[in-house]
Formats: sequence, C-alpha cells, structure tokens
Amino acid sequence: MTLSRQFITLLVIMFFLVFSGNYWSVLSNTREYLSLQLQSHAQDAATSLGLSLTPYTDSVSIMESMISAIFDSGNYSDIRLIDLDGNLVINRHNDILANVPDWFSDMMPLMTPESETLITSGWQQKFHLFVKSDPSYAYSDLWETASDGFIWSSGAFVMALLCTILFVRLLLRPLHSLEEHAVRICNRDFPDPINVPRTRELARVVNAINLMSLKVKAMLDNLYETAEKLRSELNTDMLTGLLNRRGMSAVVHRYQTDNTLPSLGYFALINLSGLEELNLSKGYSEGDGALSLSTEIIEHTCKIELFPESVFARIGGSDFGLLMPGADSEMVSDRIADLCHELNSRLGRYAECLVAHIGIAKYSRKMDFGELCKLADGALGKAQSEISGDRFCFTDLESDDSKNRGKQEWCDLIQGALENDFMILSTQQILFKDKQDESRNLFEACAKITNDNGNSFSAGDFIFWAERLNLIEQLDQRIITLSLIRLEQDKTMELSVNISELSMCSTSFLEWFEKTMQNNQNTVLRLILELPEKGVITYLDKAQQFVKIAKKYGVEVAIDRFGVSRSSIDYLRQIKPDYIKIDGSYIHDIENDREDQIMLKAYVDIAHGLDMKVIATFIETETAYRVVCKLGVDAVQGLFLNPPSGT
Repeated sequence: MTLSRQFITLLVIMFFLVFSGNYWSVLSNTREYLSLQLQSHAQDAATSLGLSLTPYTDSVSIMESMISAIFDSGNYSDIRLIDLDGNLVINRHNDILANVPDWFSDMMPLMTPESETLITSGWQQKFHLFVKSDPSYAYSDLWETASDGFIWSSGAFVMALLCTILFVRLLLRPLHSLEEHAVRICNRDFPDPINVPRTRELARVVNAINLMSLKVKAMLDNLYETAEKLRSELNTDMLTGLLNRRGMSAVVHRYQTDNTLPSLGYFALINLSGLEELNLSKGYSEGDGALSLSTEIIEHTCKIELFPESVFARIGGSDFGLLMPGADSEMVSDRIADLCHELNSRLGRYAECLVAHIGIAKYSRKMDFGELCKLADGALGKAQSEISGDRFCFTDLESDDSKNRGKQEWCDLIQGALENDFMILSTQQILFKDKQDESRNLFEACAKITNDNGNSFSAGDFIFWAERLNLIEQLDQRIITLSLIRLEQDKTMELSVNISELSMCSTSFLEWFEKTMQNNQNTVLRLILELPEKGVITYLDKAQQFVKIAKKYGVEVAIDRFGVSRSSIDYLRQIKPDYIKIDGSYIHDIENDREDQIMLKAYVDIAHGLDMKVIATFIETETAYRVVCKLGVDAVQGLFLNPPSGT
C-alpha cells in the first residue's frame, strides 16, 4: 500500500471515529433530553389534572369526562384513576405506534416513566391518579434529529475527507516525483533534479535523492570517459584518429576466431615513400598534413567507393594497413588501382618527394597479423622496385581454402539454401557464474548453410554476401523461425540470435518481427536478440525502435561485439540492453595484456552501473577464463568451455 493510501486510510478511521462519536453523543443527549421532557410532561399533567378533579371526587362521571377531555387533547398513552383499595375506577389507554423504524426504536429506547398524584377531598384521601406520556412524538423528534444529524455529519465527513485527500496528495506529490525519479535512475536514466518542496522533511529527502542522482550520473560519466580514453589510447593513432598497429592486430585476430565473420579477403599495405624527407625539408607539420590527406583519400575510397566493412589503420610511421574482409579480386583490383593513382596524383602536388606504393595479399582465416604483413610487405617491395610500373602489386595465396566464389555463385548458393531449407542451426552454450543464473540453459544460435553436395558454409562467409545481395532479411527471418521451433521443442532452453544491422533498419523486417513476436508470445520470452554494436551506433534511432518492439514482448536484447567500435559508448543509456558481449579482440591475449584487462574491468563497471550483464566471448584457454572471471564478468562463452554443437 502506498504512503498516501496509508495516510488516507488512517485519516478515514480517525474521521470516522470522531464523527461517529460526536454523532452518538448528540443522539444520546437528545434522547436523554426527550426522556426528561416526557417525564416532566407526565408529571405536570398528573398534577394539574389531579387539582382539577379534587372538587368532583364524589362524581365519577364528571371525573371521567374531565379525564377523557385531557386524554383526547394531549399526548398521553395511559391515564388511570384508582381508589385507595386498588380498584380501577377510570382507565384511558392508547397504543400509538411511532412513525419510525422498529430497529431505531429498539436501538434508542426512550424512558417513559409513569407519574402519580394523590387526589384528596378536604383532609380525606380519595384516589390515586397515574399519567404516562405518549413517546411516539418523542421518537419522531429523535428520528428526525438522527436523520438530519446523519445527513449533515456524513456531508461534513465527506467534505473533510475530500479536503484531506487533496491536502495529502498535494503534500505527498514530491514523493510521487521521487518514485518516478528513482525508477528512472534504476532504468539508467538521469532526469533533471526534482523541485524542492516547502515541507522540511520532504525537502531533505528530495535534496538527498537529487544529490544521489547527480553523484551516480557523475560516476557513470567518469567511467564512460575513462573507458573512452583507455580505448583511444590503446587502439587509436593520435594523429590520424585511425586504429594503430595494436588495434589492427586485434581486428585480424577477431576475423581469425569468429566464424560469423568472413574467412577470406584481402589485406593491403600502403607506404608513403619520402615522408621522412618531407619532414626534414619542410618540417613535421607538413608531414602530418600529408598523412592526414592520405587518411582522407583512403577512407573515402574504402568506406564509400569500396565497401564499408573494410578496416583501415596506421600501423607505422608512413605505413597504412587496409583489411578488406569478404572482398574478391573483382572488388579489389579496380579500386586499388584508382586509389593508388589518386594518392600519387594528390600527394605529388602536395610534395614531389611523396610516392605511394601498395602491396596486396590475399588472406584466409588461418593467417595471423604477422603473416599478413609479411605477405603484403613482399608485394609492397615488388611494387616499389618497379621503376615505371603501377606502384601496386598483388601476391596471391595459393591454397584450396583461399578460393573466392563469385557474386553469382554466392547468390545461387544462398537462394538455394532458402528455397530448399538447406540450413543448419548449431548452438554454443553461454555459462553464467552467478548462483542465481548458473542453472540457466542459454545457448547462442549459429547458422550454417549447405549446398546440394552437402558442403557446409559458415555464417561469416555467406552473411557477408547475403547483405550485398539483399537476401539478409530472408536469412534472419529463417534463423529466427528455426530458433522458435527449437525453443518449442525444448521448454528449458534459451536462445540468443544475431540480427544484422540491415534487418534491424528494415521496415518490412520490423513488421514481420513484431507479428512473429505477437504470435509466439510465450516462446519469445526465452529469446535473446543480439544487435551489432557498429549497427546500433550508426543507426541509433532504428535500433531504439527495434529494441522497443522486442521489450514490448519481453524479449531481451544484447549488444554483440561490444568495444569494437571507436565511437562513444554513451548509446548504452538510450538503448538500455540487458547484456553486452565483449568483443573477442579484448579476450584473445587478456592473460598477458594488462591494458585489455583494464579495459574489460572498465566495461564491466559501466555495465553493472547500468544494470546490464557482461558476457565474455572467445574464451579459449583456462588462464583467460580465470582472468575474465576475476574481472567480474557475469557469463562466459568459448571453445575452452564447449564447442558449438550441431543438430
């Protein structure tokens, strides 16, 4: 029960006791007064009638006439004349019923005593005269008093109660604001301070809540700033704002270990020859300007003209690295030639000594960052040795698993899987550490497709092409449908399913998604949807709309690959996910990397401050498992704990 209701209930009881006590007191006093009036009336009538009958004691007929006259004209229920021997001489009696409810007369009985007087003749006693007043009129007066009193008392009670309720609500209005304020704080929202009321006690509470809200917000803001600063210092080149060598190495490792990312692609090493000469001849500010211009040219070419999934980094003084996951030779060759030409054209006008060379190597999931740099450096050396060449060179990796399929081949493969239901849903368990959640049976769904020959393809390869072929919505719909079927089969299971950013932003997909959630309201309570951090940051409004629909049907939301983006993580306050899944780049060497440990601890503190749970992914060693558990993550997932299992 709310505090206002408790106050109102208490006041209702108090008012009821006060008004009922006062009402009963008035009614009792009135009854006593009327009883006294009846007694006085009877006594006066007996005295006056007795005096009137004294001269006529010898004539019974005259006395009878006088008694009848008095009886008929007055409010009497009984008049009796008795001689000294006890014989009834005259008797007048009338049972007049009072016009009041029986229950009232039973509850409020009126005392109607019988008055007596002695009639004498000279010095001789002759008769006893008894007179009793009629109480019906008194009952009517008492009933009228009770009715009027009840109406007025009830009216006063209701008016007093309404005024009290209004006053209590006005008095406690700051408490409602406090409640809303506290709920918003619990929901990781920090509204403006509450207006301080005039009531001293409430003012103290409001000031305390306002101060607490400001302190918690400041604490979380400080955690945000610390995390952003750490991430910037660890993985970002301060001059260009690009990833540094460490950041690019972490990205390559993520593509090595994550089966949901493309397993094939190209890596380019771009070198600006003559940068040191420019620094010596014109100063470091000119060299920094050349680096910034090169960054602008390469980012524009890759992000806009090539494809947005490319990853660009400054990995050395005059060296840039460009990772192009999922790209094929047709995508890369023309754009690399154009890029090389534009770099040399614009940098040549900027400084004649600057020349850009590019070495390109094909990569597969088996290769680490060192191998990629070695292969690309070999191609770069060939490009630099060409006196009149194109200033770029390709070095192909010849192996069976390096074969890139063309656009049409992928289109036929994906459409065939959708039409013939050539799709497999494997799962990998997510283990919780907390005793309250350790019994949860949560798995992440991992999709694979097969062809007519039974060969399977991981999500990292076919999803890349599904997005470019506008087939990703159909794939996501099919994966969600298969997940719901699995949840129907196993009532104890929970499933976490990845949603692409293109599906998240699609109006038609949102319509399908809401309809599906509505038709499976009981099952979807065990569904968790993972949104990619990059897509959430890029399309924040669309992400909020998607999360709103999911929350409407009780579906939990997770941010996948958290920490991979270099943008601010303040979006967490707006999205308010239930989980964040730490990107594997922070985990792969966390047992040896103190900086990654600091970053993970900062993310854990931020998430817990916002009432979110943290899942550490790609746990591949026992040492890594122990480190992340020590840093406070809520759940873990990886090959060390359990590999993905098929169906």
